[in-house]
Amino acid sequence: MIQAMARDQLKCDDNVKTHLDNCLQCLNCQKVCPSQVNYSEIIHQGQQYTFKNSQKIVSLGTLTLGNRLIDYLLTNGIFKQIYFKLFNSMSKIGLLKPCIKLAKGLSIRSAYYLPEVPFHSNKSLLKNQSQVIETEIHQRINLFAGCGNSLFEPQLLKKLIPLLNKMGIYINEINSDSCCGAIFQRNGDSRALEKITDLNQKQYKHSAFPLLSLTSTCTAQLQKNIAHSYDICTYLGDTEYARFQSLQFKPLREKVILHAACSLRNQLFEQDFPEKLLSHIPHITLLKLLSNGCCGAAGNYMLEHPKMADKIVQPYLDSIIESGAKILLTTNIGCGLHIRAQLEKLNYNIEVKHPISLLSEQLNLENAVDFVARST
Repeated sequence: MIQAMARDQLKCDDNVKTHLDNCLQCLNCQKVCPSQVNYSEIIHQGQQYTFKNSQKIVSLGTLTLGNRLIDYLLTNGIFKQIYFKLFNSMSKIGLLKPCIKLAKGLSIRSAYYLPEVPFHSNKSLLKNQSQVIETEIHQRINLFAGCGNSLFEPQLLKKLIPLLNKMGIYINEINSDSCCGAIFQRNGDSRALEKITDLNQKQYKHSAFPLLSLTSTCTAQLQKNIAHSYDICTYLGDTEYARFQSLQFKPLREKVILHAACSLRNQLFEQDFPEKLLSHIPHITLLKLLSNGCCGAAGNYMLEHPKMADKIVQPYLDSIIESGAKILLTTNIGCGLHIRAQLEKLNYNIEVKHPISLLSEQLNLENAVDFVARST
């Protein structure tokens, strides 16, 4: 179909657009293709055709006002800052939880994705880093929080800092406003993609510090233009593994289910690193959640195609309920939110966390030995 559009043999109408939009862009096809066809680039070109030739309007029946708001929050830094202030204000006066509960009662889909805890400012988080003596700092890094984590997992950054500081890694900058551009690539908006790519390149391409990403989708997008960008689990499990091994973790006698996002499996091929790090937690029962297929979150797919997304996620729900696990770990917050929302509707409550978040919670700060002191 994309080839036919490129040759002007097929008109780019709403039917064609709908068909192409239904693609999850999980890239399982690319992973198994014996000819190594670059389906990612082909699909991106197809989306560019549909974006240029049809006005990108989504009917209210497909995308509710709340979901439109979240879709916009993911890509607009200024709008996101306004949202943070409003969210924290509602939390302070005790209106946040009742409003979220009411929205869920009204079946507003986006309400299931919202956190119930306030956000921390990047400046305060950086200021509160451990007072590491300059000579003890092994590495400085820049942190790319990603749209999803910055909006829906506000505690992650706060938990991450002690873990990195204990390894002698100091955070130079936290970026929770900028978008990696993956959502624009998915939708075929080449102009917006080029703009955000240029912005990220100017900020990080010539930086002396590695750029660590908290979301595997962001990592895959950033690596196309910034060579020294890494998924945080891969960076700690590979480049800084010797320092990570110096840490001690408290035992966890819980069933924990680990989800490998499509971007981690099919683009980065780094699905083993989260498990490598988590294996250091004593007594943990680590289960894997489906190694194939897509959960249906797929960027903003779960917002634009909710009925289809809910059908696609069903095998994941069945697997989790059967396992009895109460903690779900994923490097892609969108996947975690989608799965958790559907489980909540089934009255099955589960905590969704980034693997790094759980590692930080289990970090034994009292008995851990600083790598620098140990080396000295």
